[in-house]
Amino acid sequence: MSEVEVYSALFPGRGVRQSAFAQPDWPRVHTELARVGVTFKRLHEEYVGAFPQERKAVMSQDRFCGL
Repeated sequence: MSEVEVYSALFPGRGVRQSAFAQPDWPRVHTELARVGVTFKRLHEEYVGAFPQERKAVMSQDRFCGL
């Protein structure tokens, strides 16, 4: 067994966590960043606007850009 398989067998579910933040469509974010004139700030504004009534919190611009 690989190290990852052994760890999973000994500690099931450990290390698996769900984010408290609403997640954007990351593949779309990366595609948009490839376009000329698109900025992280603009994409973050669109992300925040996409979850106005969401129960999950939206991430800050710093966290969004870091991920």
